[in-house]
Amino acid sequence: MFRALTILVLCCLFTSCDKQSEARDSALQEERKKAILKQHTEYEEELREATEREEELEARQLEIHRKFDEAEAKRKLIEAAEAETAAKALVKKAEAERKAARKAILHKKFSSLSLRDGTRYQEVEIIKVSDSGITITHRNGARGIDFSQLPYSLQLACKYVSAPAN
Repeated sequence: MFRALTILVLCCLFTSCDKQSEARDSALQEERKKAILKQHTEYEEELREATEREEELEARQLEIHRKFDEAEAKRKLIEAAEAETAAKALVKKAEAERKAARKAILHKKFSSLSLRDGTRYQEVEIIKVSDSGITITHRNGARGIDFSQLPYSLQLACKYVSAPAN
């Protein structure tokens, strides 16, 4: 009987230990689940924050590109305006040089003047310079001559720019 009682006590003890062990194991598993769930939630939060930062950076980058494109377009407009202004200034300068050169040749006298077509005039004086040519007086009268008919040296002196030959 003592033996049976001892066995019975031991069985109760073991059963009780198994139940305690199961309860401990169950509690540990529950804690692990909670820890994993907490870690998963933290990772999701970090991922959401990282995604927001990435979207914010992309928006900033798009804004920077937009501003750069605007600045580039503005720079090109300014360059075009400067080029146009420079071109106009060159045209004005060339016109002023042409007027000064034509004024300087006014009342010049030559003992003879041979034109490109072979016509020759004696005792020549330039009495007028226009946009299309010159007017001269010579021994036998007066005549208007187109710049294209003048000798090359006189064309240069008048700053005549002929159209290129085809």
